[in-house]
Order: sequence, then C-alpha cells, then structure tokens
Amino acid sequence: MRDWISENTLSLILISPELILSLIILSFILICIVIDRNRRKQIVIPLSILGLSIYGLSLLCLSNKITTLPAFGGLLTIDTFGIYFKITVSIATVITFIISVPSKEIKSERFAEYTIFLFTALLGISFLVSSTHFLMLYLSLEILSIPCYLLATFSLDKKSSESGLKYMVYGAASTGIMLFGMSLIYGRTASLDLFEISGSLSSSLISSDLAVTLGLIFILIGLGYKTGFFPFHMWVPDVFEGAPTPVTAFFSVAPKTASIAVIARLFMQILDPCSKYGNVDWPMLFAVISAITMSIGNLCALPQTDVKRLLAYSSIAHIGYIFMGLAVPEIFGMFAINFYIFVYTLMNIGAFSVVSVLGKSGINEFNGFGRKSPLLSVAMTVFLFSLTGIPPLAGFIGKYYLFISVLNIKMYWLVLLAVLNSVVSLYYYARIIKAMYFEVSETDSLFVAPFYIKFTIFLIMLLVFILGIYWVPLIYFVNLSLSYHFTF
Repeated sequence: MRDWISENTLSLILISPELILSLIILSFILICIVIDRNRRKQIVIPLSILGLSIYGLSLLCLSNKITTLPAFGGLLTIDTFGIYFKITVSIATVITFIISVPSKEIKSERFAEYTIFLFTALLGISFLVSSTHFLMLYLSLEILSIPCYLLATFSLDKKSSESGLKYMVYGAASTGIMLFGMSLIYGRTASLDLFEISGSLSSSLISSDLAVTLGLIFILIGLGYKTGFFPFHMWVPDVFEGAPTPVTAFFSVAPKTASIAVIARLFMQILDPCSKYGNVDWPMLFAVISAITMSIGNLCALPQTDVKRLLAYSSIAHIGYIFMGLAVPEIFGMFAINFYIFVYTLMNIGAFSVVSVLGKSGINEFNGFGRKSPLLSVAMTVFLFSLTGIPPLAGFIGKYYLFISVLNIKMYWLVLLAVLNSVVSLYYYARIIKAMYFEVSETDSLFVAPFYIKFTIFLIMLLVFILGIYWVPLIYFVNLSLSYHFTF
C-alpha cells in the first residue's frame, strides 16, 4: 500500500506541469460559467500569462532534476526528450496566444473559449510527447485533436467550417488507421507498453511477421496524417487557409512537432533503428518519404497566390527536411531533428505572426508593405530567408546539421535533392519579398500594429539571427534532450 502511494505521489509530481495546465483550463471553464461574456477576455489574458509562466517554469525545474522516470506504471515516461518538445511547443503556444489577442478573426466575446481549446491542445501535446504506452498515446492524441477541430472552425464562416470538417474527417480516419496498427502489434506481442513491445520484437522471430510490418506501417500512416507528409498531406492547405490565422500558426508547428516526437520516440528510441522490423528498411523508407514530401511541398507552393496556402505547402516541404533526420539511424540524426524543429518553430510561427497582424493573406496584400511597416517587413524577410536556409540565419544552421547527418551515411542523392528543393523554395518566398519592397500599394498609409505584437515579432527575429551566429546554447539543450534513453 505504501509503495502504491509513493509511486503515485511521484507520478503526480512528474506530471505537475500538466496538472497546472489542467487547473488553468478548469478555471477558464468556471470563468465562462460565472462571468459575463463581454468581460471574460480582460480576465482570461492575465490569467493565461500567469498560467503559461508557471507551466514553463515547472518544465524547466523538471528538466534540471530528472533523468528518465516512468509515471503511472509506464503509461508515461518523463525524460528530457519529452520536456524538450514540451518547451518548444509551449513557446509556440505563447506566441500564438499573443498574436490572438488583437486578431479580428477571434471575437472578443468568445476569446475565453478559444483559450480553453488552445490550452487543451497544449495539454494533449504535453501528454503525447511523454507517452510510452499505446493506450496513453491514443488518449493524448484525442485530447490534442478534438480542440484542434474546434479551433479550425472558430471563425464560423464558410471557409472555416469547411476547414474544421476536413480536419475532423482526416483526423478520424488517421486515428482509426493508427488504432488498427496498434491492435496488430498487440495481437503479436500481447502488450501495449512500448518498451515491452521492443523487447518482444528484438528477442523473437515475430519481428519479421506480416502483422508486425502492417502494424508499424499503419501506426506511421496514422501519425503521418498529423505531420502532413506525402501522401497524407491533402488536408493541410485547405485547413491552413480556412482556419483563423493565429490557429494556422499553431497548427503549422505544434501538432506536427508532437507527431514527429512520437515517430522519433517509437522508431528511433524504442525500436532499434538499424533493425529491419517486418523486413522493412525503415531508414530507406524515411528517406523516400523525405524526398517525395519536400519535392511535392515545394512544387505545389510555386503557383500559390495566398500566403497561408503557400506557407502550408512550405510546411509540408519542411516535414520532408525533418524526415531526413529520421533516415539516419544514428544519434546525430536525432540531434539534427531536435535542433531543426526548434529553429523551424521560431521562423515559421514568426512568418505566420506577420500574416496574422496584416489580417489578409493574399500576396497582393503585401504590396508596399516595406514602406507601410519597415520593422514587420524586415522581420518577414528574415523569416522567409531563414526558411530557405540562407546564412547567417538559424534555418541555415538547422539544414546544415540535417544535411551533414545524411552525408554521414552516404545518402548523397537525398542531400542533393534537398539542396535543389531549397533553391526552388527561394523562388516562392522571394515573391512575397518582391511584393513588400518592389510593388506599389493602393494606399500609402502607415500600417499600425500594437507595440507588444511588434516587440514579440522583433524578439523572434532576433532569436533567428542569434541562433544563426551563435547556436551553442541550443546545442547544449538539444544534447540534454538526447542524454538519456537513446542508445544506438
């Protein structure tokens, strides 16, 4: 009895950030019940800032005190790998919340409900990246997915409703496929615990079984819908275009980051990346997915005239770049993934922040933006050049590590293709820059944005610059995230 109490007390301490987030969400629900609709926003904003600050501090405290500890009988594993992704996504959530405050797409009288959905999605991600049990993985994915469907429809117009419906249909299909894969793995290993499954696959002949092959492929497909890699990317441009721009900013990094973390944990941490489970060469499969995804994403972005759709296809291409790291069955591959995901989060959400502030997403709407708002246009230029991978910006360093990791295993063709895709991406990013500085706007009035929005975007731009020149602190945190549990 004492052991049971002590184990569960420790588990509660380990999930203290998630408990804090849950209390914040419950307090917002209470506010929605007792406070008048028109007064909720002014109460929710300071509480959100306080709650996210406490949540972030609790994550930092945990990262300094733990190595790898199981929680609730192995349903969760709290380690620095999961905490790294939680911190990355929490940064994205903070930026999303800030740009949502002045957004006209988020009505003031419904801001409290919006914040509940946003924080619930963050809660789902926090559990998801620490899940080492199929049951917890599924529940966490649903906690993430359901508020995301609601966020996609939050504008309540035709495009937003279509966006939410498509997201829900594709999400439900992906969850069903993933569950079917889990059931096949469970049928052959008699376990839902990922570490027990790893032991079963490495110590018996069932690793080459057809059911295991199909199970792992179906799980990868289910998670593939969330990340948006080819051929499961069809929903991305429509959902990104129809959802409110702050929500699109969140979608472009948070759910994708969480799904990449799960794929990396499953195929690089739990399973031996060098073993051919089900007679499948998994590194080569990831390399092929990477090559096709980055090519499709960049080629489809070329004719786009809506910046949100353009950045949607760009995000597909960047998932292709990230999958280059999964093709490397070495610790350097995981290092490159973790490094690039943090950098990608900053530069991509920074670009969407500028689009959100502008309030319109057509490329023509950026005409003359360089004269209307010099700071925001410079920031947008920095983010786009960084997404391309031009030095001395953080995106260049991120791609450098990805390319070097692939060169180490002599996949020269994949690096060559990635370089060519980066050149292609420069064309469609340059179209936005051309509109800002070389096209004439119909109006010459200066663009006015709230100071805190400009300051936030300036800080993101500064980070992208600094990490392109001095990235040693980020290397330290990435190495810390891989210190435990990754054995190659």
